[in-house]
Amino acid sequence: MNEVNRILKLLEVSFDSEGWLFPGMNDSLIGVTCEAATLRPIVAAHNIIEIVQHVARWEDTAFKWLTGEKPELIYRPPEVWDWSEINEGSEEQWSAAVKEIRANHDRLVAAVAQLDDRDLSRRVPKGDYTVTELLHAIIQHNLYHAGQIALLKKAAR
Repeated sequence: MNEVNRILKLLEVSFDSEGWLFPGMNDSLIGVTCEAATLRPIVAAHNIIEIVQHVARWEDTAFKWLTGEKPELIYRPPEVWDWSEINEGSEEQWSAAVKEIRANHDRLVAAVAQLDDRDLSRRVPKGDYTVTELLHAIIQHNLYHAGQIALLKKAAR
């Protein structure tokens, strides 16, 4: 198995399948209602819909870096780094967020599938890291936030 295929497998596990000891992003989102997605059981923490939108933005950013597009990162002070605050969301907003994260992930996976192992050592534009490091960071990012969602989902019951 080449390195691109290993990374694709890890992307799949981080999003679409239950891993060794953790749920992937998709598993964490199963059964989350709009009401649960906008609840804030931990007052100072982000809620589920905010996390979903945040992860979708970073999957989109990684895709754009891989394909040579310029990502439209929203630079703000570090305490509100690329987060939207949503306290009351509609069913349409929740549905759109779930569709966006899925679409962005699928698009990223398709772009990674077009790479070969030589591409992995290429530097990411405006970044001090390689494509490999970017993709591993996205995998870790997905899993970190999938765990947050799983905990927030339990707290919302």
